[in-house]
Amino acid sequence: MYFKEPQLTDIREVWEEIRGPINSILSEIPFCKVIPEDIYSECVNKRAELYVSSRGFMVLAIDTEFFSKTRSLLIWIAYVYEPGKHNWQKHVEWINRIAKEAGCEYIKAQSVVPEMEEYAVANGWKVTERIYMKEV
Repeated sequence: MYFKEPQLTDIREVWEEIRGPINSILSEIPFCKVIPEDIYSECVNKRAELYVSSRGFMVLAIDTEFFSKTRSLLIWIAYVYEPGKHNWQKHVEWINRIAKEAGCEYIKAQSVVPEMEEYAVANGWKVTERIYMKEV
Protein backbone atom coordinates (compact mmCIF):
# COMPACT_ATOMS: atom_id res chain seq x y z
CA MET A 1 0.00 0.00 0.00
CA TYR A 2 1.27 3.45 -0.93
CA PHE A 3 2.39 5.55 2.06
CA LYS A 4 0.64 8.88 2.42
CA GLU A 5 2.02 11.22 5.07
CA PRO A 6 -0.21 12.02 8.02
CA GLN A 7 -1.77 15.45 7.71
CA LEU A 8 -1.80 18.17 10.35
CA THR A 9 -5.47 18.32 11.32
CA ASP A 10 -7.57 20.65 13.45
CA ILE A 11 -8.72 18.42 16.32
CA ARG A 12 -12.10 20.21 16.33
CA GLU A 13 -12.85 18.77 12.89
CA VAL A 14 -12.38 15.12 13.93
CA TRP A 15 -13.06 15.18 17.67
CA GLU A 16 -16.11 12.94 17.53
CA GLU A 17 -14.14 10.24 15.69
CA ILE A 18 -10.98 10.30 17.82
CA ARG A 19 -12.29 11.01 21.32
CA GLY A 20 -13.19 7.33 21.89
CA PRO A 21 -9.82 5.93 20.81
CA ILE A 22 -8.00 8.58 22.90
CA ASN A 23 -10.10 7.66 25.92
CA SER A 24 -9.34 3.97 25.32
CA ILE A 25 -5.57 4.64 25.29
CA LEU A 26 -5.70 6.81 28.42
CA SER A 27 -7.81 4.27 30.32
CA GLU A 28 -5.03 1.67 29.91
CA ILE A 29 -2.44 3.85 31.67
CA PRO A 30 -2.27 3.23 35.43
CA PHE A 31 -2.64 6.37 37.57
CA CYS A 32 -3.36 8.48 34.47
CA LYS A 33 -5.13 11.72 35.34
CA VAL A 34 -5.19 13.03 31.76
CA ILE A 35 -8.62 13.06 30.14
CA PRO A 36 -9.34 13.30 26.39
CA GLU A 37 -10.39 16.92 26.80
CA ASP A 38 -6.88 17.77 28.09
CA ILE A 39 -5.45 16.57 24.79
CA TYR A 40 -8.14 18.48 22.92
CA SER A 41 -7.19 21.65 24.81
CA GLU A 42 -3.46 21.19 24.17
CA CYS A 43 -4.12 20.85 20.43
CA VAL A 44 -6.55 23.78 20.23
CA ASN A 45 -4.07 25.95 22.15
CA LYS A 46 -1.19 24.90 19.83
CA ARG A 47 0.85 23.13 22.52
CA ALA A 48 0.37 19.82 20.68
CA GLU A 49 -0.48 18.85 17.12
CA LEU A 50 -2.78 16.19 15.73
CA TYR A 51 -1.71 14.31 12.59
CA VAL A 52 -4.20 12.03 10.85
CA SER A 53 -3.69 9.41 8.15
CA SER A 54 -5.72 6.54 6.72
CA ARG A 55 -3.84 4.23 9.13
CA GLY A 56 -4.57 6.14 12.36
CA PHE A 57 -3.54 9.30 14.14
CA MET A 58 -0.82 10.76 16.36
CA VAL A 59 -0.72 13.62 18.81
CA LEU A 60 2.76 15.12 18.94
CA ALA A 61 4.20 17.68 21.34
CA ILE A 62 7.57 19.22 22.07
CA ASP A 63 9.09 18.16 25.38
CA THR A 64 11.88 20.40 26.69
CA GLU A 65 14.18 18.92 29.33
CA PHE A 66 14.19 21.13 32.41
CA PHE A 67 17.94 21.57 32.94
CA SER A 68 19.59 21.08 29.55
CA LYS A 69 16.71 22.58 27.51
CA THR A 70 17.13 19.68 25.07
CA ARG A 71 14.07 19.45 22.83
CA SER A 72 12.44 16.12 22.03
CA LEU A 73 9.47 15.36 19.84
CA LEU A 74 7.07 13.46 22.07
CA ILE A 75 4.73 10.94 20.51
CA TRP A 76 2.06 11.62 23.11
CA ILE A 77 -0.77 9.55 21.62
CA ALA A 78 -0.51 7.07 18.75
CA TYR A 79 -3.49 5.09 17.51
CA VAL A 80 -3.69 2.70 14.58
CA TYR A 81 -6.91 1.31 13.14
CA GLU A 82 -5.31 -2.12 12.56
CA PRO A 83 -3.07 -2.93 15.57
CA GLY A 84 -0.16 -5.31 15.30
CA LYS A 85 0.85 -4.51 11.73
CA HIS A 86 3.80 -2.27 12.67
CA ASN A 87 2.21 0.60 10.76
CA TRP A 88 4.39 3.08 12.62
CA GLN A 89 7.46 1.80 10.72
CA LYS A 90 6.12 3.39 7.55
CA HIS A 91 6.22 6.72 9.39
CA VAL A 92 9.90 6.65 10.45
CA GLU A 93 11.22 9.07 7.82
CA TRP A 94 8.23 11.36 8.26
CA ILE A 95 8.54 11.52 12.06
CA ASN A 96 12.30 12.12 11.80
CA ARG A 97 11.64 15.04 9.45
CA ILE A 98 9.00 16.52 11.79
CA ALA A 99 11.47 16.30 14.70
CA LYS A 100 14.30 17.94 12.72
CA GLU A 101 12.03 20.73 11.47
CA ALA A 102 10.99 21.41 15.08
CA GLY A 103 14.62 21.68 16.21
CA CYS A 104 14.49 18.49 18.27
CA GLU A 105 17.46 16.30 19.12
CA TYR A 106 15.40 13.24 20.03
CA ILE A 107 12.07 11.53 19.53
CA LYS A 108 10.39 10.14 22.66
CA ALA A 109 7.52 7.73 23.12
CA GLN A 110 6.01 5.90 26.06
CA SER A 111 3.81 2.83 25.99
CA VAL A 112 2.04 0.53 28.40
CA VAL A 113 2.20 -2.22 25.78
CA PRO A 114 4.98 -4.60 26.93
CA GLU A 115 5.67 -5.92 23.42
CA MET A 116 6.46 -2.41 22.22
CA GLU A 117 9.79 -2.32 24.09
CA GLU A 118 11.29 -5.35 22.37
CA TYR A 119 10.12 -4.16 18.97
CA ALA A 120 11.29 -0.56 19.49
CA VAL A 121 14.74 -1.61 20.74
CA ALA A 122 15.13 -3.93 17.75
CA ASN A 123 14.46 -0.92 15.52
CA GLY A 124 17.02 1.49 16.96
CA TRP A 125 15.23 2.99 19.96
CA LYS A 126 16.91 3.08 23.38
CA VAL A 127 15.16 2.47 26.69
CA THR A 128 16.14 5.47 28.83
CA GLU A 129 13.95 4.97 31.88
CA ARG A 130 11.15 2.99 33.42
CA ILE A 131 8.72 4.73 35.69
CA TYR A 132 7.27 2.94 38.69
CA MET A 133 4.39 4.41 40.66
CA LYS A 134 2.58 3.44 43.80
CA GLU A 135 -0.58 5.02 45.07
CA VAL A 136 -0.30 6.64 48.52
